[in-house]
Amino acid sequence: MKKLSLALLAILFLALTPINLVSHAEEGSDDNSSVSSENSKESVRAEIEQKRQEIKDNIEKRHKETKERVASKAAERKEKLEENKLKICEKRKSNITNRADKVASRVEKHFNRFGILVIKVDNFYTTKLLPKGVVVDNYAALKADIETQKIEVQGLLTTLKSDIAAFDCNSDSPKSQLETVKAELKNVHLAMKDYRTSIKNFIKAIKNAVKEKKEASSSAEID
Repeated sequence: MKKLSLALLAILFLALTPINLVSHAEEGSDDNSSVSSENSKESVRAEIEQKRQEIKDNIEKRHKETKERVASKAAERKEKLEENKLKICEKRKSNITNRADKVASRVEKHFNRFGILVIKVDNFYTTKLLPKGVVVDNYAALKADIETQKIEVQGLLTTLKSDIAAFDCNSDSPKSQLETVKAELKNVHLAMKDYRTSIKNFIKAIKNAVKEKKEASSSAEID
């Protein structure tokens, strides 16, 4: 009976042993499967992150390219605008400087004629009238005023011609240069007007002196 029991126990032990081995094998297989699954997930996450980075990089690249295109277009527009401004400036320069040159030349001619007139009138007064007793009381003051106005016109003409010659559309402020030339033209006109007035005052004073001398002579004859 004992032998039979031992035999049965041995059979049961042998029968159960493979099951346990299989069970352990299956457990090992489950562990490997779990590790493989986890690695697969990591790989997927890494691939997704890589795709995201690629998309981000592409967006940044397109954004940079867009900014560069916009900047390039803006530079082209600015260049065209500068070219147009330069053409306009050159045209205005031609109109204004030509006119300024003509005005300066005309003023200079009048200025020289005024100078000659003053010399003739002064010589007539000092050589013909003064010896006959025709005296202009404020002669020195009138001559000083003429000389002052003459120097003023000379200085303005010199500056005007210099600024006309120096005008450049490629300068930092060509508009300012044009405005300066315009203002100087106006100043030359005003100075010439004052110069002419001073000469008229001189001539008028001499005429009045002659008139007074005649009246004095007539009065003396009557007396």
